[in-house]
Amino acid sequence: MVTLDFWSQEMFLDANGQKTVTEYLTVLINQFQESKMEIPGDLDEFMIETLESLNNDLNAIEFSNSPIKVAPEFENPLNKKPKN
Repeated sequence: MVTLDFWSQEMFLDANGQKTVTEYLTVLINQFQESKMEIPGDLDEFMIETLESLNNDLNAIEFSNSPIKVAPEFENPLNKKPKN
């Protein structure tokens, strides 16, 4: 079991195998705007560092040059109930 900080968890949960990194930056910008929060000037760098950490350090996501289907157990991870 791995405990993720807030942003790593958010980015992991948002990973659906269908967005490019550029498209995901737009998603993050929209989240900040909808929350009426100031967009950090280094948001792009922070996002890339976090995604690279999820990929390289935790092996929690993978990058692909084309859309991929996410494994069923990761499609809705917050809705999964532990098996007894």
